[in-house]
Amino acid sequence: MDALVAGDVQLARDIAQYQSTNGMRIGNTKTTFCYYLFLQKVIADSGFLRSIAATELLQRFQQALEGQPSPRLLLCRALHEHNAEEFRAAFEGLLQHYADLHNAKRATITEYSAQAIFWPRSFVSIEALAWLCIAKALGMELSDQFQFCPTTARGPFAAIAVADLFESLDQALRSA
Repeated sequence: MDALVAGDVQLARDIAQYQSTNGMRIGNTKTTFCYYLFLQKVIADSGFLRSIAATELLQRFQQALEGQPSPRLLLCRALHEHNAEEFRAAFEGLLQHYADLHNAKRATITEYSAQAIFWPRSFVSIEALAWLCIAKALGMELSDQFQFCPTTARGPFAAIAVADLFESLDQALRSA
C-alpha cells in the first residue's frame, strides 16, 4: 500500500508478486488474510478481478467474517464488480471505520500515554489512499476531498532529488 501511495506502481507489483511466490504470511486472522490476499492479487495480476479465483476469494472472505459487516469486503466486492457507486459507499464506510477507531484512541491519549508515531498517523490513512490509487487505475477515480486522504498525498508526484549521503561524506572528507 505504501508503494502505491508513493506512486511507485511497479514496486507495489514487485512486492505483491514476491509475496505470492514466496508464501509470505499476510494477516493474523482469516478475514485479514483474505483481505490482503485479495489486494495483493489485484496489484500483482491485472486479470485477477475477472477470474474465478477472485470470486472464490471473496466468498472465502465473507465466510471468514461469520456474518459480521466489513467495509473492506464491500470495497473488494465493488472493485470486483467494477461498480463505482458501491465503491464510493464502501470507501466512505472504510473512512468512517477508520475515524471511529482512531478518534476513540485519540480521546484516551494523555501527555503521559502519548504515542509519537500514532498521533500523526491517526490523521492520514495509507490504506484509504491506496484504495484511491487502485480505483483510479481501474477507471473509478474519486476526485472528491476525503477525510484522512490529503490532496497532497494523492499525487502526481514529482521526482525529488536527494543528495547521496556517501558522496556528501566523501566531499566533506576531501575538503577537510
